[in-house]
Amino acid sequence: MQGCEWNDSTVGTGVQLGVAWVPAFRHGLADIYPQRRTAAYWQPVTEGGYPAVLNDTVDERGTGTCRMDLGVSNTACSICLIRTLLQPTHAAKSRRWP
Repeated sequence: MQGCEWNDSTVGTGVQLGVAWVPAFRHGLADIYPQRRTAAYWQPVTEGGYPAVLNDTVDERGTGTCRMDLGVSNTACSICLIRTLLQPTHAAKSRRWP
């Protein structure tokens, strides 16, 4: 999985955004839907005209964490993880992972 992560402690208590490309999902969101049976929460949404699903195996929305799988094409999917940080980190730092 390849992606990037951004942290900004200047927004409220801090915000972290991670975005990753998932090459294992070769059929877009169709690869995500079988996980619906075991997801702690499952909410189909649309983001910028693209289909997406808010979901995760553990429901941490009460602590400010929400995962979104975004269908970017019929053969590709990306994961977005948004987290409100309870403790601020260094302002506006970013990192990239392989």
